[in-house]
Amino acid sequence: MPTSANSSCEVARRCQMIIDQFDKTSESNDLSRIIVALRLGMDILPDTDKNKPTLLNRLGIALQERYERGGERHDSDCAVHAFCRALELTPDTMPSKIGYFSNLGLVLQTRINSFGDMKDIDLAIHVLSHALDVTPVNH
Repeated sequence: MPTSANSSCEVARRCQMIIDQFDKTSESNDLSRIIVALRLGMDILPDTDKNKPTLLNRLGIALQERYERGGERHDSDCAVHAFCRALELTPDTMPSKIGYFSNLGLVLQTRINSFGDMKDIDLAIHVLSHALDVTPVNH
């Protein structure tokens, strides 16, 4: 019987295989497969799993890519949610958190330019403020 750590690694490995396939083909069908696989992974993994923030970040990237290709606002909304969850689950001391802030910031910039929604501007200000708070002084 696999341990939860093994299951977590297997979920991450399978998702990465699909992402690698998409990187080679850039097919929309592969992008949809990535999103489905990552969402299934999110359902399987507990919030305490060390791989979950990374997979949430990848889900956010895939959803934003699909938004940019198809223009469905729901994809962009879900991307913001995925990045926010990745940030929530990542301790401030983890170096990867800065990248998650960056990815969320890029999505919010796109949304502000596309939609001009004040909620996105407010969230961007909040995220930037928190990113500055957790960034080491010598960084």
